Amino acid sequence: MIVLKSIANGYNKVLGATSKIAAALIIALFVLICIQVFARLLPVPPVLWTTDFAIYCLVFLGFLGMAHLLRRGAHVAIDVLVDALPEKAGLIISILVCLIGVATTVFVGYVALDVTINQFIRGVFVNAALFNMPKWILLAIIPFGLWMSCIEFIVLIIQHFKKLLFPEAAAKEKE
Repeated sequence: MIVLKSIANGYNKVLGATSKIAAALIIALFVLICIQVFARLLPVPPVLWTTDFAIYCLVFLGFLGMAHLLRRGAHVAIDVLVDALPEKAGLIISILVCLIGVATTVFVGYVALDVTINQFIRGVFVNAALFNMPKWILLAIIPFGLWMSCIEFIVLIIQHFKKLLFPEAAAKEKE
């Protein structure tokens, strides 16, 4: 039990760190956009690397933030059907949706990891405006973010099963 708590604490710390990095990337993107706008108004040469950096920031932002958003329930959701159904039926549908989420994140994460390893083995580099770096470094965030989301889907499945099997305990937790 102590080992599981340690693993959960470590995972929570990683998830917290990814959300802080995602927040920092949002700030960096804002600053970059401001720099690009003001640079156009001044008689200075354009800042070439900002577009490439912004593109990679957006990719990192999406994959670093997705698990945190899933935990908070902040993803876009169409829950009209679930809200209209009785609670047990809604929980069953939520479990099915989470199972689809697990299958999708595992499969796409596996494919993304395969592509990342392939790029590493082949030694492919990104040739951006002002920096040249191995492509696998940029791609590695994709399977990482997907598998973090997979863990969150599994946690949601467990929570939904608890509500389904032990509705009294779930009602006490809300209080």
